[in-house]
Amino acid sequence: MGEAVATQSSLSERRRWTCLVGLAVWGSFLLVSAWQSPVPSVNEPHYLARAKHFWQPEFAPSDFFLNSSETHYVFYLTVGWLTKFTSFATAAWVGRGVALGLLAFGWTKLSRSLGLVRWAPLYAAWLFLAMQSVGNFSGEWVVGGVEGKVFSYGLLFAGIAHWLDSRLYRCAVCLGLAISFHPVVGIWGVICGGFAELLRRMATWKNPSVDVIPWSKILIAIGILTVCALPGIVPALQTLADATPKQTRQGTYIHVFIRLRHHLDPMEIPLGAYLGYGVLLAVWLLIRPETERTTNDRWWTSFVLGSVLIAIVGIGLGWGPRPALEMPYFEFRQSLLKFYPFRLVDIALPMAVSLMAARLGMRWVSQPLRRFALFAIVFAYAVFLPSANRNPSRMKPERLADWLATCEWVRENTPTDAVFYTPRSTWAFKWYAERAEYFAYKDIPQDAVNVVEWFQRSNEELRDVLRKPNRGGLTHVIFETDQEMSVKPLFQRGRYQVFRLDDLLK
Repeated sequence: MGEAVATQSSLSERRRWTCLVGLAVWGSFLLVSAWQSPVPSVNEPHYLARAKHFWQPEFAPSDFFLNSSETHYVFYLTVGWLTKFTSFATAAWVGRGVALGLLAFGWTKLSRSLGLVRWAPLYAAWLFLAMQSVGNFSGEWVVGGVEGKVFSYGLLFAGIAHWLDSRLYRCAVCLGLAISFHPVVGIWGVICGGFAELLRRMATWKNPSVDVIPWSKILIAIGILTVCALPGIVPALQTLADATPKQTRQGTYIHVFIRLRHHLDPMEIPLGAYLGYGVLLAVWLLIRPETERTTNDRWWTSFVLGSVLIAIVGIGLGWGPRPALEMPYFEFRQSLLKFYPFRLVDIALPMAVSLMAARLGMRWVSQPLRRFALFAIVFAYAVFLPSANRNPSRMKPERLADWLATCEWVRENTPTDAVFYTPRSTWAFKWYAERAEYFAYKDIPQDAVNVVEWFQRSNEELRDVLRKPNRGGLTHVIFETDQEMSVKPLFQRGRYQVFRLDDLLK
């Protein structure tokens, strides 16, 4: 009886610690997100404008990007409704709070499953944030603005933790929802998890005493995972429905080697990124034996190695002569590169190093106060390191003020169904002006048909648009110029001048 009470008391204490540490991790994520990526962050105008249009089709009804195929259906469904009742900024903050809370939950739960005790999950999070502040391999990040992948990573971490704790069906739900929120993140996570489990099962051939989950339960879990993943998989597959083979090839090329080459083409990744992640990998492989003690540790090692192997395959797929069209088996290789083979290693490797370093720090630095001070310095570095994301517009203050004033005038003085031809170097027009754009470089669709159209529009000047039937639906034009026009603008602030298209054509 006494032993049972003691066990229950110990379990309650561990839960309290886990909750306390989880809240501290959440607060750390929120602080870095708020300071390093003020609202709106780089991608928030892109995703939240789309989410608002999902719930309110009357918002920028003629915008080319907003009317392209849906690919992040679950994110728009769950987060987009906020835009019906609040401003974009409020929706972003609420979305960040929920997404980073889920990420903190998954991070803390996975850390505990890997044997990190007391404050170690928080220290590991601080180390990870510091690494993310320095840079990454292919442009992937997880703590910043709100978008579907932040939810997906939180669910992926929680799913892995449930798997390691032998809670198979909970794991299946989490991994399925991770795929629904972001198919690429979720599917790569499932593939790496399958790789790790395969290696664990192979180990049972030499050591039959190792416990493994029965195949009957795994098959049921696969069914649960599939059902939970369908809301994300079906919309993603629908982007392929209306494209011809030629359009599919063209759209893939535009994605991989033009618009998203900094994410997808290994020959566009800087040498410093290869060196940095090479050092991370070497350090992890060298020191890992010092911390690998349990079957869970070995499973996690296999998971991270799986992400490394996928990235190595991706490098091989993309490495070759340029232009890329000259690569042997070009179409096959570009079709695989489109699935972001470097995305998971961008997060998994620094995460593995952070967890390992936090565990070693708990072991090597015996005094709690000294240990806290050491990791707190790392966290302060993560928070205050200068970041380009603090000014995602990349505009100087005076120019940005002129642009925001122009957007405000447009929002208050033009019809809600107006379509604007905007300067190529502007920022977050739909967020601030709440009007449709004929073309925005940031807003590339996901379906091949519209990707090809996006590329065509990217090469058009205003005179090209005016030759189109119905002039592409254009109603207004914003010029960024010091030149005085023959027609008086409706509004002018600095170099920005707003015109009604019909006035320009008189």
